[in-house]
Amino acid sequence: MGCKTEIIEVPDNSESTRLLVKKGEKNVGGKTVMAIELDSLYEGFMKYHPLLQEIVNFIHNTFEENKIVAPEYKHWTESWDEVKDRLYFSVHNRNDPSIQGAVWKEVDDLVLVARVYVESSSSGILSLIVKKDLLEKWNVSEEEVIQTAKKNAPKLFPVKINSADGFMKEAARNFGGNPKEISELSADCPPMIIVTTEKGAHGAAALFYDHVLETLSEMIGDTFFIIPSSINEFFILPKEYISFADDISRIIEETNHDLNAISAKEVLSNHGYIFRDGKFSSCV
Repeated sequence: MGCKTEIIEVPDNSESTRLLVKKGEKNVGGKTVMAIELDSLYEGFMKYHPLLQEIVNFIHNTFEENKIVAPEYKHWTESWDEVKDRLYFSVHNRNDPSIQGAVWKEVDDLVLVARVYVESSSSGILSLIVKKDLLEKWNVSEEEVIQTAKKNAPKLFPVKINSADGFMKEAARNFGGNPKEISELSADCPPMIIVTTEKGAHGAAALFYDHVLETLSEMIGDTFFIIPSSINEFFILPKEYISFADDISRIIEETNHDLNAISAKEVLSNHGYIFRDGKFSSCV
């Protein structure tokens, strides 16, 4: 394979450690690189107990499928002109330790965190969180960074609004299932809408794109209930479900504590939200 590896801390997430696989040059700015989350690798090892050679083969095959030309992203952060067209935002819980020191805008108990888009691959999106210490170097304000990110985000990662039934049918087609059977199974499900982006990763942020909440109001009514599924999507329910807010919030909290259901770093909150009278607010 002719590759070198090293364990790194991902620049935008202090809780994530990855195995960096490099080929061609000594530095990260070399010809091709790929990063594998060690947490996921470890979880797979503990669950399936693969042979060492199987792990090596997995890393090799993943590298060949997902390797990218490594952008010199550390150089990008030196210049506002280099980053401004790549700014977008993700949504997080305000107490998420991975975003401390970042440029953000509060939305109730959530925050919109400015990021620099680096690259996409089949394994996800590589990005850098914008830290406040960069503002002086760029000679811009936090508000300018956030507004630029809000302007770019829909162009970089277009919103995707789908019914739960439509989402399940699409998943069935993608993974070889039967859309008709899925439709029959989902017939008794609540009339739920899923809001994400075409890429999926960091897709929950799309709810806060300009005019998206207003579009949902036209689809489902002026008042509706919002479930924070993860940092990747929100679920939208009609206002009738607000009366079950306490029960739904208990389910959300139980799900968030189930490591088999969601990664801790993808949790948004343990309660639902309401959109009413043009305002987004916690339902607690």
